[in-house]
Amino acid sequence: MKRILFSIMLVSVTALCMAGEVVRVSAVYEYVSDNPNETPVQAESNAFAAAKQKALEDKFGLDVTKITNTLMTNRTEGSVSKSETNVFSVGETAVRGEWIETIEEKVLEKSFAKGFWGIKVRVVGKARNYSTEKADIQYMFCQGCAGYGYACRFQGWQ
Repeated sequence: MKRILFSIMLVSVTALCMAGEVVRVSAVYEYVSDNPNETPVQAESNAFAAAKQKALEDKFGLDVTKITNTLMTNRTEGSVSKSETNVFSVGETAVRGEWIETIEEKVLEKSFAKGFWGIKVRVVGKARNYSTEKADIQYMFCQGCAGYGYACRFQGWQ
């Protein structure tokens, strides 16, 4: 029983140490719907969600991740050499903070024109930063992959 209690306390203390301090955040956001079938309630909900996202981005920033893979293949068929290069790239962004509690949600302006909603909202809430670690750049090289001669592959995170 003592081991279980000690384990729970250790996990709780570790979680508290990794979480950031809770701070007050706010943002004003102007939302324009891109869906003519969107209801006013859906438009307001999307506006408040985007405002919360903006408040977190303004306070804590973004993590930007880019993964690039390059595959180069050289083949010899008889007396003819063939070379092929393929590049694949994926980008992603993530907010560094977490929304904890909503204190206020207020619609400042609302309009409907040409079948689309325009809504200006203000949100106030509590949020906290969480720590993120950046990954190191990794390189992978291989020769004679899959019987196609020589291949080289680069993979990196930035």
